[in-house]
Formats: sequence, C-alpha cells, structure tokens
Amino acid sequence: MFLFLKSNISKQSKCAIRVQSQMGAFLFLSALLFCLSGCAGFSTYYYQPLAGLQRPIAIDIKKRNFSQLKINLNCVFSKEFSKSDSSFVCEKLQNSLVAQGAEVKIISDENDADNEEEKNEKSDIANKSEKDKKNKNNLNEKIADIPQEYRIDVDSKEIFRDRNTWMWALAIPSFTFFPVKEEYVSRATLRIVNPKGFLLATDYLDARFIRYISIPYAGMNLLLNWLFRNPEEKISEETLHLLLSSDFYGQLSQIILNAQKREQLWLTAPRADVGHK
Repeated sequence: MFLFLKSNISKQSKCAIRVQSQMGAFLFLSALLFCLSGCAGFSTYYYQPLAGLQRPIAIDIKKRNFSQLKINLNCVFSKEFSKSDSSFVCEKLQNSLVAQGAEVKIISDENDADNEEEKNEKSDIANKSEKDKKNKNNLNEKIADIPQEYRIDVDSKEIFRDRNTWMWALAIPSFTFFPVKEEYVSRATLRIVNPKGFLLATDYLDARFIRYISIPYAGMNLLLNWLFRNPEEKISEETLHLLLSSDFYGQLSQIILNAQKREQLWLTAPRADVGHK
C-alpha cells in the first residue's frame, strides 16, 4: 500500500513538472512572437489629422511663395521632445521653406542668432514707414522695400497616450491574434512674430497616431496593400510619414502666408490723426 502511494505520488509530480514545462514553453514562445510582432515590422500604423491639420489650404508648397522672406526657426525641445528630435524637425521644416524661396536660419533660445544692431535698423525702418503721411501707393512702395523677417517658434509635445496594457493579456496567449492597440496624440504649437515683437500668428496642429501590433493583422494588411490598394492608398508607416509631412508643411506655409498678409494690412491701414487742443 505504501509502495503504491509512493509510486502514485511520483507519477503525479512528474505530470506536474511536465505541465509546468509545457506551460513555460508556451508562454516563452508567445512572448517571443509578441516581441517579434512589435520589433520586426509586424505593426500596422494609422494617421488621423485633428485640429488645425484638417483645414483646407490655398497655397502650393511646390512654388516659390516666400522669395523675399527671412525666417529664424526655433524648435523648442523639452523632456517629451528631445533636442535631437527638435533638430530633426527643424531640418525638415527648413528644407520645405527653403524650397519655397525663404532664407531660413535655425536658432535656439540658448544662442539667439539675431544681431541687436540689425534689429534696431529694421525697427527704425518700420517706424518711419508707419509715420509716413504720404498716399497709399507711396506707402506700399516703402513697405515693399522693407526686408521681411519672422521668427517662428515650433513647440511639439505629446498630449495623450494610451498603450492599452490590458490587451497584452489576450495578445500573448493568442500569438497576437488579438492585436494590441496603441495610440497617442501629438501637438505642434506655432508662433510667428516680426522683428518688433508683434505677434502675427499663433496656432496649434494636432495629429493622432494608432498602432496595431499583430502578426495576422499585419499580414492581412500587407496582402490588401499588394492586391487592391494604389500606392497612395497603402496603409504603411511610409504612407503615414508622407501624409503627415504634406499636411504639416501645407498648414505651416498657409499660416506664414496669413501672417504676411496680416502684417501688410496692419502697415497699410489708414490711421486717424489725433489732434491736441
């Protein structure tokens, strides 16, 4: 009897060890596949323009729209938006504005590239044009001779993120058949001022990004891209970058154009002469 009990207990322990080893291998393989799905390109990305990026624009960024404009571009960096990321964004914006004819210089708050003497000279020219009492045509000619120079501050930050960690509990055992959904919303705040410090424009652009981590989901998306979708309709990370760049560059150019028109209107607006008794 005791021998039988001892033998029975040993068999149960062997079965328990076997089940534990199989469960450990299953979890390890699931975790490995999950990591591969997230790191080896088995992800599907979506981009959705939100506030600011949805507005229609009336400017063609392929033309030389700012041939007489000088821009000091400052991309603000923070804990959420590193200095390397801000430099990368500034370089991309610089290339887009230079292609449109603008003279762009990247600056920072730590090392401002503006010369104080040049600022004073430009301020004096602007003051003379404002105080000029000649007719509107002469005033427009003087304004045309004034070199336009703007400072543009771009402050990017993340305003929302949801990793949906609870979905991992379904994704790992199912070999990512149940996808993990991650999404976040990024905001770029733009501010444009002239050399006198007059605020010409301020706006913010929001973009929403969604990422699905799943091997079956990514495989089905690749198949649909290959069989049915046109190149501009494909759902991929490359298409996301192209759409975001097109929207962001277009909106930035439109905001700069609006700032130019606002400054011209401000300088050419008739001013009432206030007499003193």
